[in-house]
Amino acid sequence: MISLKRYLDSARGDSNEGELLGSAVDSYRRTLQAIGEHGSRAFPGASDSLASGLLTLQAELERASSSESFAQAGDHAGREIAAWGDRTSEYVRQKTGEMREIMLMLARTAESAGERDRAHTERFHAFTQRLERASRLEDLSAMRGEILQSATELRREVERAADENRKAVERLRTELSVYRSRLERADDQATHDALTGLVNRRGMEIELERRFARGGPLSMLMLDLNGFKEVNDTLGHAAGDDLLRRFARELAAQLRPGDAAARWGGDEFVVAVDGGLAEAEAFALRVRQWAFGEYTVAAHAGPAKAAASGAIGVVERQPSESLAATLARADRLMYAEKARLGAAR
Repeated sequence: MISLKRYLDSARGDSNEGELLGSAVDSYRRTLQAIGEHGSRAFPGASDSLASGLLTLQAELERASSSESFAQAGDHAGREIAAWGDRTSEYVRQKTGEMREIMLMLARTAESAGERDRAHTERFHAFTQRLERASRLEDLSAMRGEILQSATELRREVERAADENRKAVERLRTELSVYRSRLERADDQATHDALTGLVNRRGMEIELERRFARGGPLSMLMLDLNGFKEVNDTLGHAAGDDLLRRFARELAAQLRPGDAAARWGGDEFVVAVDGGLAEAEAFALRVRQWAFGEYTVAAHAGPAKAAASGAIGVVERQPSESLAATLARADRLMYAEKARLGAAR
């Protein structure tokens, strides 16, 4: 039985039906690709598993040999997207719960402070009444004794109020410190790639928008690894993940202070270089010399060799150019180099 791809190729030459079906399949693939690329905008933490699942689905589509297998691939797509949606919903629920807990903590603190202040106010009022009664006494000795006793109790109450307030403030500081740390960890997880440790697409977009608003010279590199799918297919996804981790580590080692690198998605990386085109080209040269090359990775059958090479698009931001336009230029140059490298082979 011929594959769906070969069938489509032959059908395109025979009838309009083949062309329509081929267009439908291509559109289906592009839709899935867009879902994988932009899924991280809603929930970066689930983007890796979604992208990996869609890569597997792409391979299924290429091997599809019948309408039944094509339908099975569609079911697979539905399951991947549904699982991603479930993980995203859980992430939103968790973040909402954390914020609700912080608001309740602050409300409890405010309530206890109010109750404490009311208690102190009532006791101070009682002292005032005793002093008023003492002022009406005829016996100076009794008046002096009442005043001394009231003053002693008043001093103790002031000291107790100050101590309670100090402890309450310390408790509040401790609680806020704990919640701040939790939120910082959550924010870090939302803007960093769990696999490579680099910032993820969302984190880099935030960083680039900040740098664009600040102005000054800025260059960018768009980098795409070659043959990464083959590594996954031949050595397994664990080896592919290990290759990405090791390459990302070497990529980060080439950064200067002020530069930033991110895993953009899948096997694509973006680097922001603090400087002009000359600095960016120098960085690209360092990547080709030191980050590209052969790595020993943990494959399913034991340690194996895997090569990391790729195409790089290098651009300098132009005055008044938007972030999207700069990224688009870098992307076009990267794919142009990828085509040249493919032609050379």
